[in-house]
Amino acid sequence: MDCARSVGRNTLYRVLFTATIVACALTHTGRCGAQAPLFESDSILELRIEAPFRRMTSEAEGRFPARLILTAGAGDTLQLELAPRGKSRLQSGICDFPGWMLFLGNGTLGSPFEWQGVLPLVSHCKDRDSFEQLLLLEFLSYRVHNLLTDKSLRVRLASIEYYDSERGRQVSKRLAFFLENYDSLATRIGWNRLELRQVPPDEYEPAERNLVEVFQYFIGNTDWSYSLPAQGETVCCHNVVPIGDPAGPVFPVPFDFDQAGLVNAPYATVDPSIPIRSVRERYYRGICGPSAELNATLGLFESYQTEIEELFENAEYLSARSRSGALSYVSDFFRTISDDRRVGREFLSRCRTP
Repeated sequence: MDCARSVGRNTLYRVLFTATIVACALTHTGRCGAQAPLFESDSILELRIEAPFRRMTSEAEGRFPARLILTAGAGDTLQLELAPRGKSRLQSGICDFPGWMLFLGNGTLGSPFEWQGVLPLVSHCKDRDSFEQLLLLEFLSYRVHNLLTDKSLRVRLASIEYYDSERGRQVSKRLAFFLENYDSLATRIGWNRLELRQVPPDEYEPAERNLVEVFQYFIGNTDWSYSLPAQGETVCCHNVVPIGDPAGPVFPVPFDFDQAGLVNAPYATVDPSIPIRSVRERYYRGICGPSAELNATLGLFESYQTEIEELFENAEYLSARSRSGALSYVSDFFRTISDDRRVGREFLSRCRTP
């Protein structure tokens, strides 16, 4: 390893990223908004959601009245509306159960959902233990990103009983996680969510862009684009949301990791334009830039190696098999970035020209 990547880099990169966060807080204090208690705790929420789930799943359109009951602690009951999200999962026949969007109105004061308006819920794909494990691995992917940058979507794990209010019976009881709303993230870090048709790579802040590129390589995800919309869409980008200011800076924030090799879902597929045969194979899709930029990003990952591994080692509900597979996949990444030859082969030879 060269000196630029070995001498005191871990301390230096943490200081640089911390300084960025502090500067944002100081310069955008008036725009940061209130702290959302939902994402200020790591404890698992115990909930029951009552809604006409059978009708919602079959119709997959519109909003439906629902109740959310906190089954532990004070036992608060919140009135809300619920709408399916990720409807392509149902239409493709991949999943039996969609994700959900919660529309919370008044009455959340004093509950964990205070300050929440529109809130995504990532739920199980099929009512099986194996699919619950996939959900946990996607949840932990977000948690890794949270370690590396504040420009990341926060998550909160929940154990949810889904109760069909029309049929009067339980649909399932599974783990799920709430995902921070894009606009809430933008407000928290003092910027705006941008709705643009496309974003050239050089419009992004270079360090945050490269962090996303390496992070996607870390989790083995190729199902994303920070420059162009998804097929059939008109607003950028595919599984990435641009945050910032149209005049700059702009930061890419990734989401939706169920196609990643770290998760290794049975339905995950590889883009035929990418020369790999399995999602477990990593493929770097970053832009070629100064070596110091890549070195800084790899150094940031190395400085958090212990914390990243501990996320998987200590994850509640993660099975021994899932834990072992994830840690093996994570360890392979860190072996790669500690070896100059593998860095050259995996990153430098595969990077794309802007």
